[in-house]
Amino acid sequence: MGELALGNLRDRKVLRAFERLPRANIAFHAEVLDFIDRHGLAGSGIGYVDAHLLVSTRLTPDARSGPVTGDSVPLQQGSAWPPRGLE
Repeated sequence: MGELALGNLRDRKVLRAFERLPRANIAFHAEVLDFIDRHGLAGSGIGYVDAHLLVSTRLTPDARSGPVTGDSVPLQQGSAWPPRGLE
């Protein structure tokens, strides 16, 4: 939300609409680091924020299998998506 609020939105009402969406559980830093190690994500091309989103999604009941983003860095580097063990 913060990134969107700082962006160049023409219709700021969108922010209020996003506030009504269900929220994911927030992962702790230690959980993210453990997840990175367990799934071999170091050097995979995803960033810490992406890993944090993956963990938060996994911690949230009834969430989809992974976050929906426009970031295709892992695909550009030839890495499999989702990372091994996350299918």
